Amino acid sequence: MLYNNFFFSYAVLMLMVTLCVFSSSDIQSALLINAMDRAVAQFGILSDMAQCILSSKCQHLVTYVCKTASFWYKILQDKLCR
Repeated sequence: MLYNNFFFSYAVLMLMVTLCVFSSSDIQSALLINAMDRAVAQFGILSDMAQCILSSKCQHLVTYVCKTASFWYKILQDKLCR
C-alpha cells in the first residue's frame, strides 16, 4: 500500500509540473499573438495552482510554481500598464 501511495504522490507532483509548464507556454504563446485575454486567463489558472500547492511538503515544486507565477505576473503587469 505504501508503494502505491508513493507512485500516486509522484504522479500528482508530475502532473502539477506539467500543468505549470503548459500554462507558462500558453501565456507566452498568447502574448506573442497579442491575445491578452487568453494570457490573463491562463495566468489565473497558474495563480490558482500556486495557491493550491502552498501547503505541499514538496518545497521545490512550490518554489518553482510560485516563481513561475511571479515571473508572468511582472510581465503581464508591465504589458497591461502601458
